[in-house]
Amino acid sequence: MPWRTGDFPAAELIEGFLMNQPALPPYARFASTREPPARPPSISGHALLLRRDPHVEPGYGRRASGFAGCSIFPRRVLACLAALVVLTIDVPAAFAHEPSIERSCADGRWQIGLGAVLGSASSDALVIAGDRAVIESGCGPGRMRIGGRRRDGTIALRGAFKDCAGGAQVKLKGEINAACTSMAIETITRTRGARRSRAALELLAWKGTCTAAGASTFAQIEEQIFAGHGCNVASCHGAAALGGLDLRAGQAWLELIGQTAHNAVAAAAGKRLVEPGDAINSFLSQKLHGGLGSGEGSQMPAVGSLLSPSELWLVDAWIDAGAPQAGEIHDAPCVVAEEFVETPKPAPPEGGYQVELEGPWVLPGNEFEGCMWIPVPNELPLDVARFEYAVNPGTHHFALFPWTGSGQPSQPGVLVAGDVGCISGGGFGLTLSGSPQAPYYVAEYPPGMARRMATGGWIGVNPHYANHFDQPIQVKGWVNFVPYEGTPEHILQPWIDYDEMFSINVPYGTQRLQPGSLTNSSGGTMAIVQLTGHQHKRGLRFRARNSAGVLLYENWDWAHPPTEVFDPPLMLPPGGRLDYDCLIDNGVDREPRLNASGSPTTLRFGTTSDDEMCVLSGTYYVASASRAFLEPLSTLLD
Repeated sequence: MPWRTGDFPAAELIEGFLMNQPALPPYARFASTREPPARPPSISGHALLLRRDPHVEPGYGRRASGFAGCSIFPRRVLACLAALVVLTIDVPAAFAHEPSIERSCADGRWQIGLGAVLGSASSDALVIAGDRAVIESGCGPGRMRIGGRRRDGTIALRGAFKDCAGGAQVKLKGEINAACTSMAIETITRTRGARRSRAALELLAWKGTCTAAGASTFAQIEEQIFAGHGCNVASCHGAAALGGLDLRAGQAWLELIGQTAHNAVAAAAGKRLVEPGDAINSFLSQKLHGGLGSGEGSQMPAVGSLLSPSELWLVDAWIDAGAPQAGEIHDAPCVVAEEFVETPKPAPPEGGYQVELEGPWVLPGNEFEGCMWIPVPNELPLDVARFEYAVNPGTHHFALFPWTGSGQPSQPGVLVAGDVGCISGGGFGLTLSGSPQAPYYVAEYPPGMARRMATGGWIGVNPHYANHFDQPIQVKGWVNFVPYEGTPEHILQPWIDYDEMFSINVPYGTQRLQPGSLTNSSGGTMAIVQLTGHQHKRGLRFRARNSAGVLLYENWDWAHPPTEVFDPPLMLPPGGRLDYDCLIDNGVDREPRLNASGSPTTLRFGTTSDDEMCVLSGTYYVASASRAFLEPLSTLLD
């Protein structure tokens, strides 16, 4: 593939080197440009929910979250279609309700498989939760009226949607059959500057509900929305607490409930982030929907995909029910499983470089980790202020390693499967940078600090993917190396401690605390700038303390561990110690580790996502002798 050379003439030499390598399906390369960087695009359209296999249990399906389509809240002009919807498919008995309970019969997600009420989408759905509903092609939330049983057993329903894409309004009326297995509805659409329109299509639908899931609704919001959309990564509403908001697990509820909006315009209007019982007037809901006034900022999330209609409705249903910290909201809709959608390529950064990796496809239920070593393209040392990641969904991590071996890699330009953590030529865990489980992630260093990419070396690209989707996914991603403007005051180095994790041993049906301890044996004073913890999916909590027992770091979200930034840095003199521990669960609150025959077994250390780890890591620089001498450890770490 062609190179786009920038500031470094050595790129032409590297291009020749790569062109002489064997032609292999997986590849990685650097690219540079003088064009301004572009942030990864946000989805400006809604997510269409695809038709599910009627034999799947209620509440599970696929969601297309691609970058095509139309948002139901940032209005775009759509061709409006009114539909006569006839539901004729049988559904399993598990989907049906007692015929005497009219409202619960109506509640659920009625999937339309061959057309849409609005626009040209290939599929659509009507989601009913109590007296409210959304039409997923672009209407909602709207009000629903559910009637009683008629003599023939059918149930009448009516709905009105005033907030539809393109400024349209939709009225709906119809009936549910006596068995509560099919629905026939008529929709009438009124658009701006147009008369009413009405049309007929032959469509199929079925419904399901998540009201029997038994899970905490707010816990679902924390996991599927705040963490799943990368809202609480360190550089956003995590450690950085952008806009004054921290959405990390264990903190989000306290930060939201009854708290005045941090936006100055919204605060002046008396808006609160979450008004329990009133989603429409909650600033959180307005930010997610995009219903904002002048000066109230932009729709969230700012990076990556906007929330799907069912995700928006989940948040609103939770708020309308009083926004409880625990417990299940009966009328909360089901947020269906994510469908794999490729992440688009971002533009390379101005004056910097972009590494691109295109790897193999991974089948459902399978896992892949490997490493590809590629030569660095810079002729002079490059100080990097931040790393910007855009990677396909399905990552366990996506990391970069500096070459620390002798000579050169044995298989340069080859993605070698099983080269865990680029251990073939990099210090295990001593990364140049890395991303957690998020399609978009920014690893940024504090002002005055940078990582240095030396000349004449190699970069190991280390993707780790675990395919939890129901279709093959591709290992693919891009990382932007954004240069530091000027000369940094400090060049950061990585540090890591994991020696104790090799003894992880958690029998089935138990929880255990795995301790660890980092002692500074470098001979110099470490000025610790960043600190983070790494666990796998059975890790419940990660904590780190100083030698006096003061809590420095705590994380309850193993998949999206925050990075704690210390300003001023934590000073760890020679012999100083940091203690940490991982609370690990094997079959109590988390699913148990299974052996090859499918039986629960003991959980131990391992490199797959089904094994467990407990790692403390971060970045530091060597502190000045005068500061290390004048400030005792108890003062600097407390």
